[in-house]
Amino acid sequence: MASSSTHEVCRAAGLPLCEPESSTSVDEVHPFRKILSPQPAKTLLCDCVFGDDGDDDEGGESELSLEQPLTEGDDLQLEDIQDELDKKKAFVDLIGKRLSLQVPDCPIGDVCVDKQLELNNFDTHPEILELQRNNHKLSLQIRALQHSCTATDASLKHLRMLLDRELEAAVVLQRRLDRLDSVRRTMEHEQALCRQRYRHLQEDKYEWQDCHAYIKRSREEASLELVKFVPRLEYIQPKHDAVQLLNQTKRLGKELHEFLVENMARLSLRLGLRASTGHHAELGNNPRLGTFISEFLQRNERLFTEATP
Repeated sequence: MASSSTHEVCRAAGLPLCEPESSTSVDEVHPFRKILSPQPAKTLLCDCVFGDDGDDDEGGESELSLEQPLTEGDDLQLEDIQDELDKKKAFVDLIGKRLSLQVPDCPIGDVCVDKQLELNNFDTHPEILELQRNNHKLSLQIRALQHSCTATDASLKHLRMLLDRELEAAVVLQRRLDRLDSVRRTMEHEQALCRQRYRHLQEDKYEWQDCHAYIKRSREEASLELVKFVPRLEYIQPKHDAVQLLNQTKRLGKELHEFLVENMARLSLRLGLRASTGHHAELGNNPRLGTFISEFLQRNERLFTEATP
């Protein structure tokens, strides 16, 4: 052990008798409790017994507090306070288990030390033996504190990792919240537009206000246009009469054409010219007129065929 190498016990016979200048008190170990936070377990010496004055004082104060009458509000909140106190105690016990020292208040002495020689030293120099025991217990407590500190560092590292992870998750959730707020605003805007469109459709489309006005205007325009037209049933007979008259006119025109062609042929024979038959006599003199006459005869060929007996 490190403490045994620093403060070795002299095993030679005949230790010098020396009276200590001042007697050491057990209370001198107490300031070491405040080195680290949370505080380690209390160190009690084997050969010392503390008085119960502090406990008696605390017990007296608790008895005085219990003797005081409870008000109605305190009585109503007693169960909630008791539940909260139990939770706090459980949390403190958990922290105490993580940071507690695995060293008993009165540890067993080093096996390398001769117990008989230790008893002899206690008879000769009890102060030195007491210091050695305290040194040994402090070395054990320091080792336990080192292990507890290592475990605490690992726990803090793990907590830092968890904190970083939670912060990243908080950033992601904040982004989602901003996106949700943006979507909410967009929905409110679109909802207002939908209401406006619905009112427009209900008033203008469904109730047909614009449509009725358009239909009325179209009817007025159509009535004005219908006045200009005649129904088909009313002009069937006039159309038939006009077609008959036109056919008669075409027949007369053909007869007149044949009569003119025949007379022109006779005139040519009298004058000693070469006679031409049919309607080809006038083609050489006036091609345009000949073309028009040919088209007229072809268009009305069926009519002229029916009229021929």
